Amino acid sequence: MARIQHNVEENPQLKAKGWALSGLRNPAKAVQTDGGNVLPVLMVEICSTKYSGPILKEDTVRFLSILMPCKISVYKKNDGKTYIATMNAGLMGKMFGPLVGETMGHVAEDQKLFLIMDPSKPAPQMILPKAPTAGAGGAAAGGC
Repeated sequence: MARIQHNVEENPQLKAKGWALSGLRNPAKAVQTDGGNVLPVLMVEICSTKYSGPILKEDTVRFLSILMPCKISVYKKNDGKTYIATMNAGLMGKMFGPLVGETMGHVAEDQKLFLIMDPSKPAPQMILPKAPTAGAGGAAAGGC
């Protein structure tokens, strides 16, 4: 998770396209709080207003806000290994016409940069969300 976060924060190509971390979620926490025993699952949320903006401005495709921000899930399985899950943005985008198809094609290319793993470098520290400040309405920086 930390490598993905740092890729987003430190890659100049991604910064130039406006990508920023917008959230970190732990969907397993609710199950654990309810007494369940599940393996770790974390989701990082990443957004670029360069890509979300045109879709959110267009009435005919604004419903796709349900897919925003981009999410990447990092989870463990019973085999002890850690896995990464992403949505195939390029394929998904093709179902919704030329504006979304082209936009999501760019998102898919950028997602590859999110997932670069260099095992020769030590793992960085996770970037934890900052607590919302008064008047911020809970919005995270870089949110969609």
